[in-house]
Amino acid sequence: MHAVNIPLTDEEYQLFNEYAQIHNIPLSTMLKETLKEKIEDDFDVALIREYENEKNTSEVSYTHDEVKEILKI
Repeated sequence: MHAVNIPLTDEEYQLFNEYAQIHNIPLSTMLKETLKEKIEDDFDVALIREYENEKNTSEVSYTHDEVKEILKI
C-alpha cells in the first residue's frame, strides 16, 4: 500500500476533517472517495463531449410547444 503526504492549511484541514466527521468516515477515506468521484465525473463529461462531437448533425430536435404546434394539439 502506498501513502501520500498532502500539505494542508489549517483551514483546509478543518474543512475536510469536519466534512469527514459529518459523514462519519475517516478523513483519508473521504479524500479518496471524493477524488474517485471527481475522476469519474471528468470521464463522464469527456464521453458526453465525444458523443456530442460525433453525433449526426442532421438530427433535428423540437421543444414540446413546437411538437404540439406541428401536431396541432
